[in-house]
Amino acid sequence: MNSYKPQDLANIVWAYATADEQHTVLFNKIGDAIVEKDRLESFIPQNFANIVWAYAKANEHHTGLFKKISDDIVEMNRLPLLSPQDLANIAWAYAIFNCDSSLMRGTAFREELVARQNEFNTEELTQLYRWHLWQTKEQSNDGLPESLQNKCKHVFLSADTRS
Repeated sequence: MNSYKPQDLANIVWAYATADEQHTVLFNKIGDAIVEKDRLESFIPQNFANIVWAYAKANEHHTGLFKKISDDIVEMNRLPLLSPQDLANIAWAYAIFNCDSSLMRGTAFREELVARQNEFNTEELTQLYRWHLWQTKEQSNDGLPESLQNKCKHVFLSADTRS
């Protein structure tokens, strides 16, 4: 796995998840390979978002991987580099597995969401509302600030009535 580039690893797990193909051994090997790296500086923020999204979509939980990615985003101050889609996908993936982490506990993540609240599309606002519910109900943490929470809730409820 060490010969693969970060984009390759992200593409592999994304492809399996998108195709709804289970391959626990592969997901574990890729997760372990990423965790074993000393630093993740060769990863771009989109790699992180695609990887955690793929693990959540495929229901392949890897606690060490989620911790490593969270710690890197926090320690390397990568939040401003994440796109709105990246932020929403990361929030959703951590909520799916009930992963408490330095990223989810810190105020910086919420502050980034608020600062960029007008950049999120409908799907991303729905994902953020799911994250908010997880934060407040499962983690007993602060969720989204009220203005963003109301915006997300409105979109979430509107989406539910159409399905």
